Amino acid sequence: FHETLFPEEGEVGYWERNSASRTDGYWEYIKRGEEPPQTLVYGEYPTDTFLEMIDRACGHAGIGADRSEFRMADLGSGTGRLVLWCAINQRWKSCRGVEFLESIHKVAADRLEIARAAEATDLPGLIKADEVIFECDSWDTADLSNLDVVFVYSTGLAEMVRDESNVLVELTDSLNKRLRKGCVVITTEYRLGEGFRLIESADGQNDFIGGVSTAFMHIKESPGDWE
Repeated sequence: FHETLFPEEGEVGYWERNSASRTDGYWEYIKRGEEPPQTLVYGEYPTDTFLEMIDRACGHAGIGADRSEFRMADLGSGTGRLVLWCAINQRWKSCRGVEFLESIHKVAADRLEIARAAEATDLPGLIKADEVIFECDSWDTADLSNLDVVFVYSTGLAEMVRDESNVLVELTDSLNKRLRKGCVVITTEYRLGEGFRLIESADGQNDFIGGVSTAFMHIKESPGDWE
């Protein structure tokens, strides 16, 4: 996984993935002397810390080791690292990535194709999830109604926080409409607001930000717009 699909260096190394993310409008802000929106800034979350937080969230949702009847999603899934890591290491009904930057969505689709090819030849059974999906969309428009566990790497979304409460205002509003009641949502550094009950916060190693990252786990108590 770390050597072939998502290496630190090489043709598809970290800096190449970061460069790909900057082809969807990032440099236009730089040329104008403006700070690019944080939604255009690429970042990666450690895979081991991710699975630890997913397991914690599943515990709160009453989901055991066999997750073959449940669906998870990474919103803002970038190049698909966390979705594929989850799909390779755990059995889910569906592992899904939603990313609105087309450039890195294409990288995710390419990585999935490579993993599928490896599974068909040298590594049968590589992907444990029944279904792996990558879609180029946003959390403001995608259909998220059937999800059980959601992860959002929100460390870089400070612009969504309005005051010292550390609540992600726009994300809260969007997910209130689109997620079902009872869905478990993990965010990092910042939490969700009204409609979501905070059930746990947990620190995990995150070398990408130079130390420790705090994950917030919530249960959605409000119904979705369709419920």
